[in-house]
Amino acid sequence: MHQKHNPNDHEFKVVLIGLDGGMKLSQNNILTAENLFSKIDSMPLRNREIKTAINKNLLYLRKLSIMHTLLCFMITAL
Repeated sequence: MHQKHNPNDHEFKVVLIGLDGGMKLSQNNILTAENLFSKIDSMPLRNREIKTAINKNLLYLRKLSIMHTLLCFMITAL
């Protein structure tokens, strides 16, 4: 990988390789954590992960809401 993406050993280079093996980012300056995570979060696989997590959270919140409503109904019925 090093020889393929940085044949000049004297040059600083950051390369981000995706799970598909493709180069997603290549730059010669320092990469901040914010920029790295932003780039990763913009990738299709990560977008699916985020949507799945959001959907799971929404389902969980809906279950909590239903449980809360049932609990309130049960307390009112007492």
